[in-house]
Amino acid sequence: MFWEKIQNPILVGDFELQVGVYVWIDRSWKEHPFATNKFLIRTEDDLRLLKSIGTDNVYWIPEKSKLEPLVPSLKIAEVETVTADQASSEALKATISQKNEQVALQRRLLAKADREWEKSASLVRDAMLSIRDSPKQNSAKLKELSETIARDVSKSDALLMLLKEKNNQNLYHHALNCMSLSVLLAKFLKLPEQVISEIALGSLAHDVGKTMIPKHILVATSRSKVEQGIYKDHCRLGLEIVKLSDAFSPLAKSIIADHHEHIDGSGYPLGKKGPEISIPAKIVSIVNRYENLCGTKDKEGNDLRPDTVLRLMWHTEKSCYDPAILAAFIKLLGVYPPGTIVSLNDGSIGLVISPGDSSLHPKVIIYDPNVTKDDAEILDLHPDGDLLIETSLNPKDLSKEVIDWIRVGDKFTFYFATLS
Repeated sequence: MFWEKIQNPILVGDFELQVGVYVWIDRSWKEHPFATNKFLIRTEDDLRLLKSIGTDNVYWIPEKSKLEPLVPSLKIAEVETVTADQASSEALKATISQKNEQVALQRRLLAKADREWEKSASLVRDAMLSIRDSPKQNSAKLKELSETIARDVSKSDALLMLLKEKNNQNLYHHALNCMSLSVLLAKFLKLPEQVISEIALGSLAHDVGKTMIPKHILVATSRSKVEQGIYKDHCRLGLEIVKLSDAFSPLAKSIIADHHEHIDGSGYPLGKKGPEISIPAKIVSIVNRYENLCGTKDKEGNDLRPDTVLRLMWHTEKSCYDPAILAAFIKLLGVYPPGTIVSLNDGSIGLVISPGDSSLHPKVIIYDPNVTKDDAEILDLHPDGDLLIETSLNPKDLSKEVIDWIRVGDKFTFYFATLS
């Protein structure tokens, strides 16, 4: 953690700051106009802004500075006093207000996504529990939800959001994750609204056949050959269930039947190859694999983080998936997908909560033990900004304090928020 690595920070006090000095503002992020509390003064504009807020609780970090502060003089002190006029004070307030409003917007989007997830989770949970007994009625509910989702996603900018840890994760939780990722990928691929609706419906119900599989087989970490055969039958069983309803089109049914098929013929249940698999099924095949792998462990017992899952799928399993769709999925999520813990070039630790405008510049919550996660700073990294991600971090290398604060759980929860 940055503040544990600082060697003898020096209170600025009467020192005269200059470009090239690295500073730490020991105040709430809401009380200053800068993107982060720790930064190198790079320009005269940075310097003027810093002077305008005063140097109380501002520290000089020698080991990260390019230059040292100047020895104070009476003339400099007089200049500092003159700069604190009413005009600059109002401009500073406006800058801080603008930054805080941007953070508030991200919080509203997170809250909106969380509310929509709760509503959808309730509907999907009830439908999945009852679909075997009342297939027509519950399929109609899923179809209505899918049409609403497709309409919202198609008509507005939609952002994937990493939500708070959810309890009672089950088939419906996985279904919602897959649906959220699938519809955003479908929009990224510029598919029409009607197709997005079918993808939403098919991805929500892609594992409905598992409701007919014995629970001990579903949760088993290893299965006998017979048990594996029973497990793989969930594709066929799911198709039998939805055939009892007229809510599912051929495209939606293809997702249920073929979401474990691979374009190289190595999948199941029928070993179909490229042209035999629909585009919606190819989309959900990729998303389903990604969602299943995130939060699990590799053969060495290491956690599979979102960024490592994408690398594994691209480098090791690429032959299984449509290469254009897989490339689009990686571009959609970015180099640091939601759920990735990262180290920034100012020493901060952040949790990626949403992809950004470019693959290297997502939205991150900044770890700060002095505030709760709900009150922490949210940064929207920009390609033209000074703040950059240096690398992703392995949770096992972080302290319990950091992990408890970040708190995302073994399985992530995704949903989307629309800007309108």
